[in-house]
Amino acid sequence: MAAASPNSSARVWTPSEALARTAAVVEAELRDPIWLVGEVESVSSTGRHLYLTLRDAKAQIRVAALGLDAQRIRGRLQRDRATMERGTSVRLFGTLQLYPVRGQVELRATDVDTALSVGSAELDRRSLLKTIRDGGLAVHQQSLSLPPVPLRVAIITPDGLGWRDIEARLATSPWDWRIRHVVAPSEVPRAPALIARSLFEYSPLVDLVVLARGGGSGATAAYDSEAVAAAICQARCPVIVAVGHDDDRPVAEHVAWRRESTPTAAADALDRIMHQEWAALVDALAVVVDTAEVQRTSARAALDREWEELMAEQVRAMLETPVTSTLAVTGHDRMAVSTRRRDRRVLVLAGMVLVLVAIVVVLVVTR
Repeated sequence: MAAASPNSSARVWTPSEALARTAAVVEAELRDPIWLVGEVESVSSTGRHLYLTLRDAKAQIRVAALGLDAQRIRGRLQRDRATMERGTSVRLFGTLQLYPVRGQVELRATDVDTALSVGSAELDRRSLLKTIRDGGLAVHQQSLSLPPVPLRVAIITPDGLGWRDIEARLATSPWDWRIRHVVAPSEVPRAPALIARSLFEYSPLVDLVVLARGGGSGATAAYDSEAVAAAICQARCPVIVAVGHDDDRPVAEHVAWRRESTPTAAADALDRIMHQEWAALVDALAVVVDTAEVQRTSARAALDREWEELMAEQVRAMLETPVTSTLAVTGHDRMAVSTRRRDRRVLVLAGMVLVLVAIVVVLVVTR
């Protein structure tokens, strides 16, 4: 079929008009209610409304229960002492609609089957967590430490809001970050392998890795995979994982060095870590300078004591020595004075060198 000519009398639609027309077609063709069966990916409440994301092995779909429908579903769950949480297999009754604001197909739910069970994906997730706990695999990340100035950071994330949030937050930080942005999709079939390969490739090259989600959506199945969990456990540097929400903890967060709820929170954590490491470095340099000053003062006091003893001996010698030996004693005295002056210059120079070393270290790590 030939493509339509740009000069043809085709209708001109705005995005809202195109989506409104599409919504009308969807509702006309799929007007009959259905039972939608899937595994809960995420669930949240906003006022009187209830929102879920259901998934299967290949896709996910948004579910919305509004007002009285949400009240009915909550009432049935409470009556039957059932919970609807991440990993639960559920059947929801409603009609398919197109949400025109986002152009997404969603189920407008009106009822729920409370005979809920744990889905297969959640069973796999629990089995993997048990393997990690029994094998002590998460201990590796907790045993890793940071270098004094961890400015080299790899950000592994889908190219989207998550990366832009991190980039915007770090731009307000005073530190000279060396950022490597690694794009690794999280919702394609090969996502676990792509994320794991990125971790293996970049963790030896940086001080820290941040594994973050793409934006507003919660964690996807990739972050519950064995491949990603194993890659985090074997990473050569600490890994911060920020792919879930406060009530949504994928397997990747259980094995990470630390977890954060959002990409922005991960960027905040980087800034806090750098402030802490910098403060520790400044304290360490202050200790070096103070120690050098204590040693210099102690050495100077020892030299002063030796000088006083030497002068006392010379005075005694002068009193006990005949006049003919005065010139020899005077020459020895001049030599002792010269030696003392030289020792003092060496001490002062050593102190200045230590201070200069401290200044150079500060300049190197902040350039």
